[in-house]
Amino acid sequence: MSQKEPIALEVLKELLQKGNNVPIHYQGESMFPLFVSGDVLTVSVQPQIKLGHVVLFSDREGLVSHRVCRIKKKGSQARFYTRGDNGIQWDAILKKEDVLGVVIKRERDGEELDLMSFIHRVYAYLKAWFNPWSVRLKWHLSH
Repeated sequence: MSQKEPIALEVLKELLQKGNNVPIHYQGESMFPLFVSGDVLTVSVQPQIKLGHVVLFSDREGLVSHRVCRIKKKGSQARFYTRGDNGIQWDAILKKEDVLGVVIKRERDGEELDLMSFIHRVYAYLKAWFNPWSVRLKWHLSH
């Protein structure tokens, strides 16, 4: 997902910080088949980021929505390891303050998918945990 408008990013941050659910248009292939270009994603600030959540953050290319595949806690600080479902490259390690929000819903062709539903959360957890690239990272981080 790419958005390079700094003004739009500041407005997005402000809307999310005020507790709004914000719809954004997805562009890209990194989360295929869950997201395809043209999908509308609803983003919300969540009190806790969990394994399997798809988070929205900003990097030098613009906005990115990728899955949390690993969480490493050190004291009260957490680090989030993310990547796209359709990719093998890991993103930069994120802190909670780097995360703009969590994708809670996807709309495509008039149909909605609740990403916070129990069945989707189970799917997301398994996808994050058993992905071969995630397993390699988990082994590396624990040794």
